[in-house]
Amino acid sequence: MDENPRGLQGSIDSLNQSVNSLISLFKEAAESLKMEEAEANLISKRIDPIFQKLEEISEQNKKIARGIVAIADMIEERMPRRGPSAPSGMQGPPPAMMQRPSMPPSAPGMPPAMGMRPTSLPPRPPVPPAPPR
Repeated sequence: MDENPRGLQGSIDSLNQSVNSLISLFKEAAESLKMEEAEANLISKRIDPIFQKLEEISEQNKKIARGIVAIADMIEERMPRRGPSAPSGMQGPPPAMMQRPSMPPSAPGMPPAMGMRPTSLPPRPPVPPAPPR
């Protein structure tokens, strides 16, 4: 049983050194994780109020959308029904909004109503002459 005690002792010392370096690596990793966790908590504390405000805004948007739909339904109920040519559920604008001002006919070769004003607009006041110099 006379094996080389120095070889065995050297192997044990080498193994001991490797285990110690592995333990120190685990310690560094644990401290790094603690630092990251602290940073994550800090970030979470800053972001949580923003998330809460976004949730509030989302709820407000839902309420506003419901209100707009309710108003649109009320308007649709109060609008006079059109003839059978209107698609069901769809109504056009009121007759007053559909009328366009009449335009005088344009001269041949000119774009329509170039330089013409609609007849429904009041005439412009005359421009005073420039003072003499």
